[in-house]
Amino acid sequence: MKMKQWLISLAALLAGLCLGQPAAYAEDGIGERWTTLDRIEGVWLAKVTITNCATGEALPFPGAKFDAMALFGPNGTLHNTDQNNPATRSQNLGYWERTGRHTYRFAFRLFRFDTTGLLIGSQIVRHNLVLARDGLSYVSSGNAEIYDVSGIRALPDGCSKATATRFK
Repeated sequence: MKMKQWLISLAALLAGLCLGQPAAYAEDGIGERWTTLDRIEGVWLAKVTITNCATGEALPFPGAKFDAMALFGPNGTLHNTDQNNPATRSQNLGYWERTGRHTYRFAFRLFRFDTTGLLIGSQIVRHNLVLARDGLSYVSSGNAEIYDVSGIRALPDGCSKATATRFK
């Protein structure tokens, strides 16, 4: 009888220890294990295309396709930069958040300057992002809100899409 009570006590103790711990991994239903940490975090190399908002087709002018880099940091911090002339744009700072298992959204803001260095307004870029199951690439699309120096939004918005791979 003592052995049975001892085994029941041991089982209860082990169950309490196991059930009280947060899971470090989760199953996704098809056997893939993934960590519960945000997989979007890290540095990404992106190919951005400015598009026609109505059709999604690339706009036919020089500079409509360009390279960019994004740093998705902890706690939703975002820093973005691209190959466009840094004399006409400020640093791009923003945030990101998870919206689903493999989906995120992000936004960043920058100040815009003319070629003489005069402030001409700001821009906010907002994208929805789908992370590949392996966590090594993503696709995103969204819009750019353009504001003048007094904060009045100029319409229409611009649109863009991007594909990105994790920088290693």
